[in-house]
Amino acid sequence: MRNGLELGNIHKYLALHCPEHIQRHLEHIATIWGKILGNRPELVSLIDYPTIELLTHRVPSDPEDSKLIATMMTSHQVFFQIHDPTLRNQILSNISSLNVVIPSLATFHSNMRYFSIGARVLQHFIADNIRSETTFQSLSRRWVYDPVLEVSEGNFALVDSTTVDLAYAQLFLYILRHFPLLSEDRPLQDKRGEYVRAGVNTDSVDQLYYRALRLGFLTPKVRNHTFEKLDCSKPSDPPPDLEPTTWRSGKPTIKTFSTLQIHSFLPRLRGAKICKGTKGTTASFVQWDFLTSFFNIDVLPHDLSDRMMELQVSEC
Repeated sequence: MRNGLELGNIHKYLALHCPEHIQRHLEHIATIWGKILGNRPELVSLIDYPTIELLTHRVPSDPEDSKLIATMMTSHQVFFQIHDPTLRNQILSNISSLNVVIPSLATFHSNMRYFSIGARVLQHFIADNIRSETTFQSLSRRWVYDPVLEVSEGNFALVDSTTVDLAYAQLFLYILRHFPLLSEDRPLQDKRGEYVRAGVNTDSVDQLYYRALRLGFLTPKVRNHTFEKLDCSKPSDPPPDLEPTTWRSGKPTIKTFSTLQIHSFLPRLRGAKICKGTKGTTASFVQWDFLTSFFNIDVLPHDLSDRMMELQVSEC
């Protein structure tokens, strides 16, 4: 697991002031590999680099990946140091039970490049930037309880309860949906695809501050912001995300980014996590996997996507 440490990037990650989320992501990696081994520490030394490389980015609940993983286990391409057939079958069963993108240090660094975009935007526009505080501590200290969830762009539903972690994740999601207009970062270009310009856009910044207010983050930067012109127009409600994607970690391509702009709302992503009818792994599934590996949003109800029609929706 130590292959790919990329120690030269650690100082960049520390500068983001988000140690809680980095630690959670690293613990997520350890947890998944622990589950693969049946939580048997004595087997850790039998994890070889080819196995990590071959299993990284695989989604065991994806039919195609499931077949490939089974083939690799049968042919001893993975875990070749383990010879006991019973143990190999148990490990295959453990892998097959996972409903995640199998992570590694390679996905950690890839996902950190994506996570860093949101972290830098929060630092610049929202957080107090007190050196002794993390960004999450800065926002938590200024948080006012407001039990809402953004269910589609600009539409907020009143819910029974919320947490500062859920509110924080929603603010982060807004940034990920609009990061080319909040930073100099842009999605990766698709093969023969169009080009997306990046640069801070006043309207998008206004919307970021509006969401910070709506979600209860009353930092000095938020309270002192002067809105230029707040656009409250709402897009139509999109159909479920059923389009398979090859994206598994890191900054998305333009095509995937366009899909995520439509679907990256907690209720929709939560539904993608438990959806059984899709053919292949969707962008929504991968985005939910990314979020849960960095943010403490486990309290989000499993049936929330089914209950959205019952919830009262308010607009800006």
